[in-house]
Amino acid sequence: MNLRRLFQRSHFILGEELRAFEVEFAAALGGKFSIGVANGTSAIELCLRDAGVTGGEVITSALTAPFSGVGIRAAGATPKFADVDPETLQIDARDAAARMTARTRALMPVHLYGQPCELDQFAKLARKHRIPLIQDAAQAHGARFHGKPLAAFSRYIAYSFYPTKNLGCMGDGGAVITDDAATRGRLMVLRDGGRHGDQVAHSFGVNSRLDELQCCFLRAFLPHLNDWNMHRARIASIYDEELRECPGVRLVKRT
Repeated sequence: MNLRRLFQRSHFILGEELRAFEVEFAAALGGKFSIGVANGTSAIELCLRDAGVTGGEVITSALTAPFSGVGIRAAGATPKFADVDPETLQIDARDAAARMTARTRALMPVHLYGQPCELDQFAKLARKHRIPLIQDAAQAHGARFHGKPLAAFSRYIAYSFYPTKNLGCMGDGGAVITDDAATRGRLMVLRDGGRHGDQVAHSFGVNSRLDELQCCFLRAFLPHLNDWNMHRARIASIYDEELRECPGVRLVKRT
């Protein structure tokens, strides 16, 4: 049905499917707004650029996909890697704090394998040093921290819809969730070449738009996200149980 409507309209970029998905995705994840972009790397880049992070260093996890660092570099900053907690494999807030210097411009913790990191500690650290907190949630669609949505802890949460994610599309795709209306407006301009619905670049933007075709699939998949996450958790618990007594196997502590 989504595809039928799309081909009837023949409006393939920044159309009704995107607008509908942005509303639905934000609501499903407990945020006020979402902004669809071309991929998760662009989501990271645009968050950093909107936050004014150019130059300097961004502290992130040493255990993450290369594209976390690619997004930081695309924004004009340098990634600086903090170690992970050996029990959870999530970025260690204490190690991140120890690595902060005068060149630190932002914190970008990664919620790895669908599990949230010590988000309260990172939010506290960001407030203390008056720097932005950008969450890389490319693997954590639907994750909550202490029962609260991720948007409750910072202005920027970056997501990927790469096909292997727990909410994936049929190609590349990404989004940012924010609770701040002004941030939403700026990101919508940045993703579309700095335009305000016209043919003039009013600011230095990029070409990073989640296309209508991918939104058709994402809108169909989104209602199943909670069930899919629970199914993954059940499978993980089976592995935990079967491997618990295996010599040489160290189970990851679940948060």
